[in-house]
Amino acid sequence: MRTEVGELAGDAQSRPIAGTLSLAGLPPGSYTLEVRLELADTVVTRSRDFAMAMDVAALASSQPPADTGKTAELNRYLSGLSDEELTDLFDPIV
Repeated sequence: MRTEVGELAGDAQSRPIAGTLSLAGLPPGSYTLEVRLELADTVVTRSRDFAMAMDVAALASSQPPADTGKTAELNRYLSGLSDEELTDLFDPIV
């Protein structure tokens, strides 16, 4: 699958480029996701292994687990963060 990210203004600063990828219908198994960014004079490639334990569609249609106190507290905390704060929090992990 190829997705155009559009024009990246002559910005010399580092900044994340985010997107989504549907995994619906992907059967259980081990996979490698590879992302390739082609610039005028540079190609950057990143890859990560991941595993699908069950069909995403089946997971999406199943009932979510009961919301415990800690889960509700975490949800409240995360929902109060801006996109920039979420990026700062999770980019080092990814």
